[in-house]
Amino acid sequence: MKQLNKVIFFIVALTNGVHLVFGDGDEKTMFRKNLDDEFEAIDNVKTTLDTALQTAIDENPGNKNLIAMQLDFKNNFHPVVTHLKELHRIYLMYCNVFDPIYAQYLKQVTDTNDKEKLKKFNNLAKQWEGKFRTNFMVTPFTITVKKKLLGLADPNAVFMVIMDEAIKSNTVKGNIKTWNSVKKVAKELDKSIQKHISSRDRPNEFAFLEDIYKVL
Repeated sequence: MKQLNKVIFFIVALTNGVHLVFGDGDEKTMFRKNLDDEFEAIDNVKTTLDTALQTAIDENPGNKNLIAMQLDFKNNFHPVVTHLKELHRIYLMYCNVFDPIYAQYLKQVTDTNDKEKLKKFNNLAKQWEGKFRTNFMVTPFTITVKKKLLGLADPNAVFMVIMDEAIKSNTVKGNIKTWNSVKKVAKELDKSIQKHISSRDRPNEFAFLEDIYKVL
């Protein structure tokens, strides 16, 4: 009977998940870290760098170094952001499976007015959130990508320096080794994110329910 109840509740949770997580704005979530601001910052700085390059190309038609630099940026840095967003999408998909379960049983435990059970339940939720954070690594990846892109936007960083060099001298020889190193770091970061997307374990919502039953 317990297993049947778990299956029934899981189906209901999936059916109502979007409403429970996003419905009225005051539903509970077991995931404390919202990454919307970080992703907005990443998109903004990527757009800023894209725009700076395109403006330089428009103002210096035929500058092959600028065109090559634009291709480098698109080929090495754009995929990092794309794959990070894919990892985040998968992360949110599983959050939306677990959050309805969490919300349902948080209400159930709260309604009992049993402070000890509520404490145990909250500790359990934090443990499972920790498993999510370790499994997906979406927060550290996001922080790293944001930091790398913001670093490129620094006026004294190689991105701006090499772009200025290409405009003024029509060459990038003075900073090409540094630029190649930056591209290599981006490639390695992208590979790491992609590997994490393909190799991560699927969170087990039924194991979460089993742990909840032990607390209750």
